[in-house]
Amino acid sequence: MSATFDGNPAVDFATGSGRGLADRRLELAHFLAGYAADRHGLFFSSDRNGVMVACRSDHSGPALRTLLREIRLVFCAIGLRRLKRVLIRSARVNRLRASRGRHIHCWYIGVMNEARGSEAARELQHLLFDWSDREALPVLAETTIMRNRRAYEFIGFLCYAEVVVGGMTTWLLVRNPSDSHNTI
Repeated sequence: MSATFDGNPAVDFATGSGRGLADRRLELAHFLAGYAADRHGLFFSSDRNGVMVACRSDHSGPALRTLLREIRLVFCAIGLRRLKRVLIRSARVNRLRASRGRHIHCWYIGVMNEARGSEAARELQHLLFDWSDREALPVLAETTIMRNRRAYEFIGFLCYAEVVVGGMTTWLLVRNPSDSHNTI
């Protein structure tokens, strides 16, 4: 998963740069994978080149394990210097997301650079949309990359809000169930 983080402003915002970056990104990937696994929300494409973290908003993981994961994330990936801005961004995004009611939160989709344009992204998209349609729940996603925002909009998402923290814009997107959809 950490190999898919290159060029992602949200990852850079949380983990910073410089010495130890690879270790901090690995810790972030470890956190995401554990968080998703606890909520049955970790998915891989059949070729293992793509990964998705998507969880129902009404499913929570074990409280103590979640707390311990978050503490480790702060000390091993984010750091105390970046913590305030990460918490501010998270609070603003979470508040807007919660106002949308029950949903599937697509927290992360990543594809290995060498597999871009392969079936991995489309496979994960279809899995997500089928799940959304089957359970009649909207999918909420965020991105800090304009190219990704346009891709999300192409496949049927609509931007419902923007959050700007520390000069970084986060676009919040929604795809309602049973919307007709194109493929990535």
